[in-house]
Amino acid sequence: MSDIRVMNELDMISLKNLMLLSKNRDNEEFRWFVEGAEIKSVDSDNDSYDTGNTCQNLEYPCLLMFHQLFRFLDDSNRIRFKKYSQRETMRLMEHSLESLFQILNASDEPNEDKERLACLLKECDDKHSFYHEFYNSESICTRMGVWLAETLDQVVESFSESHKYLYLTPMTLDLGHSSDSSEDSDDNQEAPDESDSESGDDGSSYSEPKKEC
Repeated sequence: MSDIRVMNELDMISLKNLMLLSKNRDNEEFRWFVEGAEIKSVDSDNDSYDTGNTCQNLEYPCLLMFHQLFRFLDDSNRIRFKKYSQRETMRLMEHSLESLFQILNASDEPNEDKERLACLLKECDDKHSFYHEFYNSESICTRMGVWLAETLDQVVESFSESHKYLYLTPMTLDLGHSSDSSEDSDDNQEAPDESDSESGDDGSSYSEPKKEC
């Protein structure tokens, strides 16, 4: 059985593009160039380097990246994309979309040259929103599970405190004191010594005189 966490070459390229774009979503001076299917950044030391790339160059890397990512989300047998969970992957996708929309809006190219990339990003954004709602919305079963867990905790806590109310009420305290006092009084009563006193025929009692030696 193959390891469901194994990444193929297209997955690795998509992950590199995903991490680069998500990392630079707040970088308004992010400079990039395309090499094959990979999006790479221009070093800050090469500010004068002209990449010569246009929005059309981003179409294939973006299409490949989102295709692989959506395939991962659709595959119920895959739990992680490399080391990222499904929720983490969707958050990185959201950041990447923000970065790509920023590149698109900052481009001074004619609108007709940016139209295909804009359409691609719009469709990916809509599909991402659908997956976001699917993974983050609470189903009835989820809400019932949370309610049952909270209710069970309250019941257990109530049982742990119930001895204070079941055995220490004023009524049970009075009963406990009366039973204790009756037992003490019974213990304090001593039985008469039958060897020292005997009852006569008329019911009177007399003590047998002690014999002197």
